[in-house]
Amino acid sequence: MYIGVTYETATVEERACVSLDKAQKDELKETLRTHLSIKAFAIITTCNRTEIYFESAVVTPHDIQELLITHVENRHQIKLSKNVFTTFDQSIDTVNHLLHVANGLRSAVIGDKQIIHQVKASYLDALNHGNQGSLLERAFQAVFRSHKRVSSESLYRQGSTSTAYSSLKMTEKYVGKVAIKHQKVLIIGAGEIAEDVLKYLPKFPVSEVFIANRTQEKAQKLANRFEAQTYEWRH
Repeated sequence: MYIGVTYETATVEERACVSLDKAQKDELKETLRTHLSIKAFAIITTCNRTEIYFESAVVTPHDIQELLITHVENRHQIKLSKNVFTTFDQSIDTVNHLLHVANGLRSAVIGDKQIIHQVKASYLDALNHGNQGSLLERAFQAVFRSHKRVSSESLYRQGSTSTAYSSLKMTEKYVGKVAIKHQKVLIIGAGEIAEDVLKYLPKFPVSEVFIANRTQEKAQKLANRFEAQTYEWRH
């Protein structure tokens, strides 16, 4: 079964409320194990989605929805609408959704290459903690086989399939190919998307590049790798 909040159903503010850092993710996993007695589950959390895939004979997506709403309302002191959730209680619907997500068909940038790595990380996390379950195990293996076939047997992976690259192309189109040479770029954050932007930036000859991050050390490390400058987060 499945329950999720994605950019397709929720605003940025609503998604932020169910976004999970490592500590919150660990807390949710413990709650799923102890309070709901779910032994098999995988959690995928990205900037665009927070999703839980699970197998159980007694627990429903509605049960997890109530748990998440209570958690969000207690932590953030807001009311979270049930309309932001998508749920599936049938295996076929759940697996089809996972196949679509993993192959980038549900991404903001269709064909996004990054999501498969996030799906694999979620699977490996479940595997490392013994939470993969028999049905989920087969579902994820089907996903990895399909992704390999899509990549090798179709033209689907050709072209721009990166949020970072698409963002830079949009920026270039907005300011113009000539004017972009005189622009300064400020990258806020030092995560995977920021790193992707820095990898693609040599194709776009901007004048200067700055990185600002809450943790100065992470910003400096990234700046050193890509010959950029850091910018004070407090400014």
